[in-house]
Formats: sequence, C-alpha cells, structure tokens
Amino acid sequence: MSPLIKKEKVKYVEREISGIIETSLSDAILDQGIDYAVTHNLANVYAWTIDFTMLQKEDKFKVIYKEKYINDSIYAGAEPIEAAYFEHNGKPIYAFAYENDSLKSIIDYFDEEANNLRRTFLRMPVEYGRLSSRYNLKRRIRYYGNRIRPHKGTDYAAPIGTPIMATADGTVTESTRKGATENT
Repeated sequence: MSPLIKKEKVKYVEREISGIIETSLSDAILDQGIDYAVTHNLANVYAWTIDFTMLQKEDKFKVIYKEKYINDSIYAGAEPIEAAYFEHNGKPIYAFAYENDSLKSIIDYFDEEANNLRRTFLRMPVEYGRLSSRYNLKRRIRYYGNRIRPHKGTDYAAPIGTPIMATADGTVTESTRKGATENT
C-alpha cells in the first residue's frame, strides 16, 4: 500500500427523514440540509409509479437510508434507499428495497403487497425536464384559425445534454435538435 493512501474506518448511520411538499420534492429535502442524492434516489424508486411533474402541494414522503461517515465526522455520501413512503393525491405508496439479483447486485423496490414498483412503462423519459405538449387528437391551434390539428405524440422539454431513457423495454436510438426544441 502506498504511504499516501490510508484506509479510514467508515461508519454507517441510519437516517429517517420526512416532509410535506410545498413547492417541489427537491426543495422539501434540501430545506432539511439533506444530500441531493437522496432526492435523486427517491425519484428513481418511484420513477415507474409517480409522475413527478404532477406532484401536489401537501403530498408527503418518508425515507429510510444510511449515510456514510469517515472517522465518525466527515460526511461521505448517502447509500441507496432502504424503505420509503410517498403519499400522492391522498394515495399511499410504500417502497421496500429487495436485492433481486445478488450476482449483479440489482435492487428493486416492492410495495407492501410484494408488487414490484417497476412497471412496463416509465412515467417520464427525462429525469430533469417537463412535459411540454401532451398527446391530443382534438388539439386546436390558434395560429391555424382554431382548426383541429391532432398532436400524435408527447413532447418533453429539457436542457441540452439531459440523459433520455427509453420508456419501456427498448433503446433510445436518436436524439436531435430541430428548430427551437430537441426531438427524440
């Protein structure tokens, strides 16, 4: 071992946080001085079951996870979420971590009835973005004299460089910029 590299003892401390959403999930967690990684991890747990663009004021959450500390004092990050509770539109959704594949260390999350929270379709294909235009076959456009012009897709707006995920079992093959928006 190199004289410059020294192994330090890592201590794991179990944390339980909770909050009520007033503006956004990230604000509710960051206002408590919690690492942003916890917000990111919580969003990934519920990515298939909750559309985070549709959160309501007064939605509630509770999260159990571990924080790492070096020498009992230097914060070294947050571990994956062990359990979570999210109340969205008055509906409670539980999540419990379970290592589905021990060889690949794949962790999935299940509700209180042992149903996998991972669904066939992902709610949002972009992690940091917003829904900019919904699928609507009876859309009226003022520019065209309020005539019905169907919109046979769903558009999302996100900064350039934002990772784009396939919403189901598939692969994103192309992401291009067209006009003022980026298309995939």
